[in-house]
Amino acid sequence: MLKYMNFTPLQIIGMLVFLACMVGFIIWATGFRKKQRDIIGYRNYFFIFSGILFVICIGALIFRGINWGLDFKGGTVIEMGIDPEIGISQVRDAIQEFGVKNNIQKKLENPKVQMEQILQERTIIPESKGPESIEDSSTPESAEKVESTPETPLKSGKYKTCIIQTKHLNTNESQDMIDFIGTKIGQIEVLKQETVGPIIGKELQKKALLALFIALGLQLIYITFRFGTKIRFGLAADIALIHDIIIMIGIYSLLGKSVDSSFLAALLTIIGYSVMDSVVVFDRVRENLDLMKGSTYKETINISLNQTLTRTALTSVTTIITLFALYYFGGATLHNFAIALLIGVVAGTYSSLFVASPLLLLFDNMAKSNEKKRVETRRKKLQDEAEEKNLQKTLAKVSGDSDKPKEKKKKETIVTDDSSSPEEIEAAEEDEGKPKRRSAKSSRKRRR
Repeated sequence: MLKYMNFTPLQIIGMLVFLACMVGFIIWATGFRKKQRDIIGYRNYFFIFSGILFVICIGALIFRGINWGLDFKGGTVIEMGIDPEIGISQVRDAIQEFGVKNNIQKKLENPKVQMEQILQERTIIPESKGPESIEDSSTPESAEKVESTPETPLKSGKYKTCIIQTKHLNTNESQDMIDFIGTKIGQIEVLKQETVGPIIGKELQKKALLALFIALGLQLIYITFRFGTKIRFGLAADIALIHDIIIMIGIYSLLGKSVDSSFLAALLTIIGYSVMDSVVVFDRVRENLDLMKGSTYKETINISLNQTLTRTALTSVTTIITLFALYYFGGATLHNFAIALLIGVVAGTYSSLFVASPLLLLFDNMAKSNEKKRVETRRKKLQDEAEEKNLQKTLAKVSGDSDKPKEKKKKETIVTDDSSSPEEIEAAEEDEGKPKRRSAKSSRKRRR
């Protein structure tokens, strides 16, 4: 089996580095079973890292754009087996020369050529014109002799796969280009040839975007109701999903990879995978909220992360190892699909642990802050209303006192005569404040 695995030194180094990283990651992840670490305390660093990566990917999408593949843009793709010694430049030169000779340079402008470096054992049937016509044969014996002529022997050996993607070519142009490339670089074998029109490509773009939005919307609804109509869980999961999608498309743009139907399948797969990881962590957070009544929300989330990190990390490692094998041994047709899944699994695992969970704490702090502001606003409003009522009462009291008529004390003259004794005068002065005054004469009559 090893004789078919003719890897380059760079690929071998890449595999060794990958395996070393996986072993180190497993050792790091299993350490969380024995020792609790303050993961949530580093949430600001996670946000900064994600923000930088997010800005880079957005910049790549703005300045480089999305390299829409054949399925979405329309065009012609040809996959063929060629000699291992042939390089990309030779194939590209042959395509350009064919375009100049047939006056279709615009259709063949900047053709996309990919080479699969892994050699494969293939059997190629050389081109032949077939048996000549036997209409001139005069005897049946001669006809039988021609028919019994042995077929042209098959040619076998190691070949690598070459994928050519151009703008839309008709059937004759495509076949003529294949024949011309064969004359320039030697014997070839056409493995696959397909053409997609631009109208179908635009329709597929719309359907792909619609499928993406439907998936995000349904995930938000499911998670919201899954966790007791707490929308913070759904928002955190959807933000993590958008984080993964932008990173996948942005890295694809940086690498110059074409976005085709296989990439869309990988994207939708990663949406489900990332949500699964987020649900596992969120479910543990919900359980611990009931079990750890005395702990703060931050402590509960941190403990939940420590409890689920090992499980999530090991699950992701097994998935990455499988995709790693698919990338190196799956052939050219699965190459881009494996790359998309690798990027998505790594981004999804990271976002579920270090983006979605800290977002829960961020939303909780925002909710508490808003609740505190609401309580303070309500309290201030009640105080203002009480002060206004007190002020109104004071003003009413002051205005009521001012409306009452002021009683003027009138000093009445005490009438006395010379014959009054001092006791009578004193009694008369005591009766001075009464409303009805009696004269000194009536007072004497009463005493008599």
